[in-house]
Amino acid sequence: MVPASHVACFRQALVVLRNDGRNNTADMLVPYADNIDTYLQAADWRTNPLNIWDASNNPVGIPYSAANHWLNPVGFVTSAVTSITDIKNAAGFCAFCFNIAIALWQLHDYNHSTAALGVALHLVQDLTVPHHAVPTPGNNHLDYENWLNNNLHAGTIANGGNYNNYLIAPLWVWNIATRALLQFPYCDGINPPFRWLPLPRRDNYDRVRNEMAPRAIRSSAGFLECFRYRTTLPIP
Repeated sequence: MVPASHVACFRQALVVLRNDGRNNTADMLVPYADNIDTYLQAADWRTNPLNIWDASNNPVGIPYSAANHWLNPVGFVTSAVTSITDIKNAAGFCAFCFNIAIALWQLHDYNHSTAALGVALHLVQDLTVPHHAVPTPGNNHLDYENWLNNNLHAGTIANGGNYNNYLIAPLWVWNIATRALLQFPYCDGINPPFRWLPLPRRDNYDRVRNEMAPRAIRSSAGFLECFRYRTTLPIP
């Protein structure tokens, strides 16, 4: 997703939370919405390391890596991520930032917490773009993302967040990636596994958008609800 799409999905997720009666989560995060906006976008900065703060309130510089924004869900096995050297894909990057966000919130460091949360949410949203769920992204990646940004409004929903029982960040990313992978043939026909299909162009983009854009908003709402719940649990 391009930065504006990330912000739009997050802001609509706040609307969904309220319409679904999840006011506690919306009330908790609205005061920090601008900070979350900033870090939703900062996750894609390529010029400087991304600075977030760890549970000891020390700055951690994370160099940009495209691999940290991708996850091939086929054969994925979650593993512990305790340092930046453990980050291998979007699931690991999301888990690293999400766990920091929870720890800092419980320490009442809300600004640094929501900075890390913004980055974690960025990864959840990224995987709703099918190109982020294949081993080789191929063509049309940026073309689709730019088209989506200009046509996201047609995939907007106002309620029905995805409030499932995932309590750890990697499963959110993996679950979305499994669904995004199914849509990949309709927005890029280059990769060998899908060569039996005609080469799709923009005529199929709306099909992908109609499936994945609502999922981006619903999953954003659910991920934020999960964050609120996790912050209420005792500190390990």
